[in-house]
Amino acid sequence: MISENNNNYGAWLFKAIVDFIVDKNIDEALKSVKKAEQYAKNTFEWRYSKAFLYFWKEDYQNALKLCQKIKQQRLELENSKTKTESDLDLKNIQIENLNNQIRELDEKLNALTKTSAKCPTCNQIIDEVHKEEVQKKLNDARLLLQEKIKNISTRDEEKLLKDLEKKLSSLKFDDKQYLK
Repeated sequence: MISENNNNYGAWLFKAIVDFIVDKNIDEALKSVKKAEQYAKNTFEWRYSKAFLYFWKEDYQNALKLCQKIKQQRLELENSKTKTESDLDLKNIQIENLNNQIRELDEKLNALTKTSAKCPTCNQIIDEVHKEEVQKKLNDARLLLQEKIKNISTRDEEKLLKDLEKKLSSLKFDDKQYLK
């Protein structure tokens, strides 16, 4: 597998497992994990393997440093995820508020189509000239609100959230399963 694709992250992690379990060669397993680290991109499973191997070698100082790094990185990613979720929520609330304003304008426009319609501003029965002016103003306001909605993009936050969730999933560790 590695001979076909030397920069394959998963293959290097698998090789580290084989180095450790089959060959019982801790140093070679550490070298394989180091190679995996080079090709990791945005995943961090290699840190667990490296920490485990340091614990196995009784190099507790390096093992604990890695564990602290995993914990710190997870905290930073969770904070970033929370901020991104808040930003996304805020944009969605803005969109919802603008849609509510559009619905209110639609109700006013609809009310103007009825016979003996009243002006939405002064509440007096409206004549045709004034009705056309009010309809134009309401339609212009509606178009402006629609343009504001178009200008609120949530794509960046949605993409960032997916990326953060992927990174966080590679840092998941269920300590309960080890405390049994």
